[in-house]
Amino acid sequence: MIVDENKDGIFGFTAVDNDENIIGFVTACLREIGEPIEGAQWLVPYLFVDKEHRRKGIGSALLNEICVKAREKNIIQLGSFWLDEDAVNFMYSNNFSLCTGYIYAGNVKPISAAIRV
Repeated sequence: MIVDENKDGIFGFTAVDNDENIIGFVTACLREIGEPIEGAQWLVPYLFVDKEHRRKGIGSALLNEICVKAREKNIIQLGSFWLDEDAVNFMYSNNFSLCTGYIYAGNVKPISAAIRV
């Protein structure tokens, strides 16, 4: 089950199991963006799924729910920053695109990505 939450301008969803234990969550907060993209963006600072519940579609379902809520609120883009390669691959597999990166040991290491909603 996924539960909708909205506290102090932070939107989020929580995934819980049948016993109401939290097994994952996603949060988003508002950020105005300027040219070349006018409008509002939500930053997604946290997306977490408990290790024993990963690879079951929970993270994708949480991201999907935050995208649906963003569309309802007329948010035009979701953005995210990462530190680890697994998170990067997960976000790419959920249609996020590279926005910025830096060169590290001859390769581009992504540090942010976004998806238009």
